[in-house]
Amino acid sequence: MVFPDALKITILRENGEQENFLMAVNRHREVCHSFDNLRNEIVARHPELLQLDEVKFFWIDDEKDEITIQNHADYFDYMDSNLGATASQHKRRIYVKGVRKPAKPAQESQEESSAAEEPAAVPLRVGFVDATDTAVQPDSMPIHTNIVCDVCDETIRGHRYKCLQCFNYDLCMRCEAKFRHKDHLAVRIPTPEQGQRSG
Repeated sequence: MVFPDALKITILRENGEQENFLMAVNRHREVCHSFDNLRNEIVARHPELLQLDEVKFFWIDDEKDEITIQNHADYFDYMDSNLGATASQHKRRIYVKGVRKPAKPAQESQEESSAAEEPAAVPLRVGFVDATDTAVQPDSMPIHTNIVCDVCDETIRGHRYKCLQCFNYDLCMRCEAKFRHKDHLAVRIPTPEQGQRSG
């Protein structure tokens, strides 16, 4: 796989302003060769992105279309692609745009708040497996080999929770159920095979 020499990141702000920074791929190899690491680096440099409802990563093709980068495969396809012009082989550009979802009309908000006052008929976490439930035998849960919970320091069995905002931070089912590290977004990885794809 051939990567470009540099990666230009353009942050598009809500007020129309933009901010650019350049990363030399060889110097920032660990960051630039993984979409998860790149996303974490961008959020670390621009924490205000976390206040938005969604953060969109994309590049612009020859026809001026925005091509969304949603995962590692999309990122690698873009970084490894031959876009024709020699100059573009030396530098790639990724745009990052935070999106706020439109506020709901006042009537919908009132309906939701009155519905929230009624007692819930279903549990808050549908499909959640209680890590302390004796019906689920720990021996029957998959083991995420070489992955240790950053709270309890035990090898992760069952679901693995990978923080999207911290570099290399994982939680086991028990610690996640106790709302440890609750202020950050995390991805639930049910099996080790799925975790290998996500890093």
